Amino acid sequence: MYLGVNSPSSLGGPATAVSRLLASLAGTSGRTWPVPAGPGGGTARCGVAVIGGTPASVCAWATGQVAAALMSPARDTSAAQLEALLPKMRASLQAG
Repeated sequence: MYLGVNSPSSLGGPATAVSRLLASLAGTSGRTWPVPAGPGGGTARCGVAVIGGTPASVCAWATGQVAAALMSPARDTSAAQLEALLPKMRASLQAG
């Protein structure tokens, strides 16, 4: 699943935006680690969380005006697999 927002105004620092997004999706159930954000820059983190009772792999990234996340049930996609997909999917999902 993909969730993203392009804001006309600043979302604050990318690291703060990623942390807020992950907290809003997974609360305190998750464990995340920093990952390369890719050519789009900003900050990215991936990890594993329990969302709605289901273990999920989650990756999120942010720049000054973009915040987005990719999620998949952990049984289907590991966090390491989602981390590898993040730069490829981000290029297709995030506008210029």
